[in-house]
Amino acid sequence: MLDIILEIADDPSIRPLTPRESWQIDKLQASREAIFRVLQEQGPDKKKYRNQPHKYGLTLKKACQLRVERLTVLKQPKTTISKIWLAYNRLIKFNDGKDLLVSSIKPSLVFRHIEDLRLSGFSSVTVSNDLSYLNLTFKYVHMLGYLEADAINPFIGHSFEAFDGPVVRQSFTPSQIELLLREAKDDLDLTQAIYVAYYTGARIDEIFTARIIQRDDHMAFSIKESGGKTASSTRIIPVSTHLSTALTNLGIGLKHNTYLSWKSKTSASLGARFARLKKLVLEREGILGHADKLVFHSFRHGFITDLFQKLYPEIMISELTGHSKSSKAKTESGRVYLGGFTAKQMIEMVEAISPIPSPSMLRHSLRSLQNRH
Repeated sequence: MLDIILEIADDPSIRPLTPRESWQIDKLQASREAIFRVLQEQGPDKKKYRNQPHKYGLTLKKACQLRVERLTVLKQPKTTISKIWLAYNRLIKFNDGKDLLVSSIKPSLVFRHIEDLRLSGFSSVTVSNDLSYLNLTFKYVHMLGYLEADAINPFIGHSFEAFDGPVVRQSFTPSQIELLLREAKDDLDLTQAIYVAYYTGARIDEIFTARIIQRDDHMAFSIKESGGKTASSTRIIPVSTHLSTALTNLGIGLKHNTYLSWKSKTSASLGARFARLKKLVLEREGILGHADKLVFHSFRHGFITDLFQKLYPEIMISELTGHSKSSKAKTESGRVYLGGFTAKQMIEMVEAISPIPSPSMLRHSLRSLQNRH
C-alpha cells in the first residue's frame, strides 16, 4: 500500500502535491522501516516475545514501540516516551501481565481499568493522561493501516465524574524539610534533589536533566523544554548563595556545561525513592494522612509561595518557574514586554528564598545532640 502511494506521488502526470500532502508522504516514508521491521518480527515464532499470547497481529506493546520510534525520530521529550510506557504498563498489569492484541481491546476493558485505577487512588489527571497517550498510539497504528478502517478506538469517550476533585498540594514546613534532610543524609541523590528543588522551584524531571551554565560570574541551571513540561519551561534559574553552599558541603562542584550526577537511572525512580522517604518521615510525625498533599512538587509550591509572600509580582515569578506568561499578563503588551527581566532581578529573587539548614549545619547540630547524650 505504501509503495502504491509513493509511486503515485512520484508520477509527473498527476497534479503537484499540496504542502500538506507532501508532509503526509514524508511521514509515510519515515515510518516504512519501522513498519517493515515489525512485520518481519511478527511471524509464527512465538518464542521471540515474552508475555506474547498472539502469533499474529499487532500487540499493544508493539504499537507502543512503533509510536515511541516515531516520537524518537521527531526528537520528542524523553518524558513523553516514558509516560507512554507507564500507561502501557498500568493497563497490562490490570490484564494480569498479559499483552493485548490492539484489535481485541474493548471500551469495557478500558472502563474496568479506569475504575481499578480510581479505587487504587490514582488521580483523574493521571488516568486521563494515560488514556491520552494510549489514544494517540491507537490512532497512529490505525493511520499506518494495522487496523480496520472502522475500528473502534477504546480509549476515548470515558467519563471521570466518579473521581475525587483535584488534591490541593501543601508546602513542607521548615521542620518537615529538616527531618527529610536528616533522614536522607546518607543518600546523595535525595539530598541534592531536595536542596535544588527547594531553592529553584524546579520540577523533579527538570532537575534531573538541567544543564549547569555560567553567565558572567554567576552559576545557573538551564532548563530546556525536553526536561520541562511545556515550551514555557525553557528558562534560566540562577543558583543562590544558599544552594551553592549546600552543594559545596555535599562535595558537589558546579562547573559550566555539566550536569548534576545521579545514581538513579530516571527521574521517576528518584521520585519513587523520595515518596518512600516522605512516607517514613510523615509516619513518624503522625501525619501520614497528609501524604497525598505533600509530594516532591510541594517544594515547587513552597518556592512560589515564599516569593509571593515577599511581594514579588506573579509575572516575575513565572519567569523562574516556567509557567505560561499568557495567563499572567492579561494584555498583549504585557505578554510581549513583561518577560524580559534582568539577570540581576532573577538573582535577587532566588536569594530571597528563606534558607534551610545546610548539610554542615545539620552535621553540627547532630554532633551537638550526640555530645549531650
